[in-house]
Amino acid sequence: MSFEGAAKAGSWTGQAVAPDGKPLAGLVLRATALESPEGRGLKGECTTRTGPDGRFELMHPLARPHKLELRSTDGIDQLVGLAEQGPSGPNGGPVVFQPTGRLVGRVVDPVGKPLALYWIHSWTVANREGRFAWATETSRLYTLYIGAPDMASVRLRFEGHAHEERTVPDITLEPGHIVRGQVFHEDGRTQAPYARIDLVEPDDLQIPRDAFTGGGNGADKAGRFRLAGLPHRPVFLRVNEEQGGTALYAVGAHEDQVELRLTADAVLQGYVTDGARVPLAGVTVRARCEAGLDTRTTTDEAGHYVLRVPGGRECFVLVSEEQVRDAPWPRPAPLVFSPQPVSLSSRERERRDFVPRTGGGALQVHFPDSRERLETFLVPGHVDMPKTFRGLRALQRSAFTRDPAATDWPSDDPDVPEFQNWPWDLTFSQLPPGRYTFFAIDGLFGPVAMRVPVDLKPGETQSLRLGFPVDSGEASLEP
Repeated sequence: MSFEGAAKAGSWTGQAVAPDGKPLAGLVLRATALESPEGRGLKGECTTRTGPDGRFELMHPLARPHKLELRSTDGIDQLVGLAEQGPSGPNGGPVVFQPTGRLVGRVVDPVGKPLALYWIHSWTVANREGRFAWATETSRLYTLYIGAPDMASVRLRFEGHAHEERTVPDITLEPGHIVRGQVFHEDGRTQAPYARIDLVEPDDLQIPRDAFTGGGNGADKAGRFRLAGLPHRPVFLRVNEEQGGTALYAVGAHEDQVELRLTADAVLQGYVTDGARVPLAGVTVRARCEAGLDTRTTTDEAGHYVLRVPGGRECFVLVSEEQVRDAPWPRPAPLVFSPQPVSLSSRERERRDFVPRTGGGALQVHFPDSRERLETFLVPGHVDMPKTFRGLRALQRSAFTRDPAATDWPSDDPDVPEFQNWPWDLTFSQLPPGRYTFFAIDGLFGPVAMRVPVDLKPGETQSLRLGFPVDSGEASLEP
């Protein structure tokens, strides 16, 4: 097997140095080939580690310029230097890395003693002096979510700048308080065993449970639970039980005993067909509901579904072929569905069938690269950027999602593993003519979003080439 235009440059040796010539030692170096002049999109990536004198060797890079990233190895995978250069020979000279900006500071307890173990977002930090350094690649507001065992977590926002180190005041974590409680069914007497209770910050309330990264705690056989480390400010307890219903409770700053009563679900059922009464099996039917109380199911071989819907909540139901797309090539054009609003009272039952939309128009969106936590959606009409991130999440519930694209490329050859793919070319197809507003959220960088208005003529396919929101100076929203 051979590939055209994939010339290798042999080994690439050099020395990583700072602008003042100081060697950058003991760091992870990642080199990513930039797009070829012909735009063929062939990617190449090499990773190594710099030695005590900053020297490195990369094996078999592609013969074209590379983006070079230096990352720390001190417990937080943080970017500390950037460069762009083509591969040099085996006796390559120094490569100058420009520093990124940083927020530096300490995390301490109420008496000012450094905390040697804590976490920032999902990264654990172990530092005897409680110190941290958080990279700031662009100039904007940064949100840091910081917690420690038995301490109440905090969420703080700091102004960071590219290529500038800024020291923030000491961050003090206070001991959290303990809340005990019990989960009951709607009658207030029947216990709900082994229910999962999510502790949710008000700013995170609209994040669906399947995407929620906060703490989850399980009740015992009698539905009893104990939560430690709660902050002395209002937070929510959220329960979303497949067999029991849902509950949402705002815990007061000094409350230590609570009782959670589940609101029984409603039931939505019906059939999903291709519009010609041919049943669609294995497609996902999902209810996107306020307070992150999302639910989902799949259709059976007859295209029939039964979906639980949280009682008394505003929801939007969306059908997607996402799971069906992971099938051998060639794949037919995807069927796409528009969200439908639904609001049912507890224990109510309703029949609703779904067929694909057929609008004829399409919007294609191209990003410069794949990004795992890039979220995109399309809203009919002209919509201004919401003032808060919570408002943006609420808007997202009723929006069109991109056409389903396979993230796995299965092979017929048992010796060839599946290929994981995060698409960066997105399509919204079968759109009726009219005005739309496209939104993108950079999930890796906090609440940073972009908004692009689109006017679509009948049958038109329109194309957008966009940079990532965090790189485009777009809105950094308040929670």
